[in-house]
Amino acid sequence: MNDANNETKLKEQKITSIICVAEDIKIQIKNTDIVIHTYNLQDTYDCNISLYFEEICSLIHRENIVLVNCAAGIVIAYLMKYHKINLRDSLIYVRNKRNNSGEHDLNLLES
Repeated sequence: MNDANNETKLKEQKITSIICVAEDIKIQIKNTDIVIHTYNLQDTYDCNISLYFEEICSLIHRENIVLVNCAAGIVIAYLMKYHKINLRDSLIYVRNKRNNSGEHDLNLLES
């Protein structure tokens, strides 16, 4: 099970929205208060997710507390665009926030 399907953890963290950018991950939660945005893209470093940066970064910025399930750099793009953090510091921030469980890379951001 991954964090996006862990309803206890989602509730504890007060997650209001999940953004899943991975075709392999299926979000199956019962809590209808959580908004789920799914992008069925290959969650690899080879996938050109830049086509979705504007749309997904806007979602992250508009939502309250977001869980982002993406290994390919959406959170880094968001930090650079909306928080004016440079690439190096964005990479360090994301690396420090990543889930250490060995599952997909998950990042929790508060807007």
